[in-house]
Amino acid sequence: MLLLLKTNELTGTEIKQEFERRTRGAWSPGPGSVYPNLAGLEACGLVEKVEVQGRKTPYRLTEAGRKRVKTLLKRMPPEPKMRMISILWLSFMSPTNRALHLVHNMAFGADSLMEMEALLSKKEKMSLLAEIKEVRDKLTKITKMLEKSD
Repeated sequence: MLLLLKTNELTGTEIKQEFERRTRGAWSPGPGSVYPNLAGLEACGLVEKVEVQGRKTPYRLTEAGRKRVKTLLKRMPPEPKMRMISILWLSFMSPTNRALHLVHNMAFGADSLMEMEALLSKKEKMSLLAEIKEVRDKLTKITKMLEKSD
């Protein structure tokens, strides 16, 4: 929740909707988890309610909340560690489920890259483009292998 509030003031409903959007509906937290967590974060001094007219109350980070987010972002596991967790998770799946999971992740990654494109500098876009072309070439090989097996 803190990371969601990093850039925007959000209501509890908007937080729930953002979790749903980011997980593509795989996780839909209920009010019984969103609002108690917001209350706990508020009690810790990490978020505060924004005074507005109307029924819906947005929340925003306090200064302590912004500092906590910076700490959280510094502690995020490095990419190789995340990859190892993913490899371990995949090892428990059947080959069919593993393949479907990987295709789903590629689709999610493609959607995420489209959202990020507008936020990147020209230099970052060129670097990303080179990496995407490498992935495209690998996907082309996989596609041809699958077509041959039909």
